[in-house]
Amino acid sequence: LVYSRNIMKIFVISPHSDDAEIGMGGTISRFASEGHEVKIINAIVPCEDLNGNSSNQAKKERIREQKASSKILGANLEILDLDPYKFKFDREHCKIFDKIVRDFSPDKIFSCWEHDTHQDHQAMSKILYVATRKNKSSLYMYETMIPGGISSRAFNPQYIVNISNHIDMKLNSIRCYESVFKENTNKLVDSIGARSKYRGEQIGVEYAEAFQVVKDIVL
Repeated sequence: LVYSRNIMKIFVISPHSDDAEIGMGGTISRFASEGHEVKIINAIVPCEDLNGNSSNQAKKERIREQKASSKILGANLEILDLDPYKFKFDREHCKIFDKIVRDFSPDKIFSCWEHDTHQDHQAMSKILYVATRKNKSSLYMYETMIPGGISSRAFNPQYIVNISNHIDMKLNSIRCYESVFKENTNKLVDSIGARSKYRGEQIGVEYAEAFQVVKDIVL
């Protein structure tokens, strides 16, 4: 894979804290190390338990963890902290992200897969289809199956990035989320690393991350 010699502005739009790291932490680290301007935009800070009880302390902890994770990857971070009960594919939220994209004018935008099993991920994908309809930003969707649910749809990547020199940064960034994964952290990190190894085998390298291409603009 050959990147442009020009410095690129890159958006990684994450529905929740930890989504970007799981889906493309190695690619974020690689882009940042090559001097590109990488910015993670996080829409929602999860702070509820399985029973729907929210906690300000949980939110503060998740924000702290995401700041530490972004620092490991070398990315800038912006947290929108949108209301998860109001977040949906509608005109209001399309306007929010349309303005963000117009103001920053990124060369590339990465976000979640449109057929992910989480409703917020599906909404985010639809919002970004609208926000990138008529501009010069390329759009890619990252793979987020682990530790998410199973879908009847297959993820069919056309764009695969060698992250062999950045796998440690990816996995260490995920380890920051101790409040999320708790005692399962090492197990999940191993699973996520194994997927990167599988993608690497597909292109003859040690580790890789895979993306579906929505639009790839060459000017």
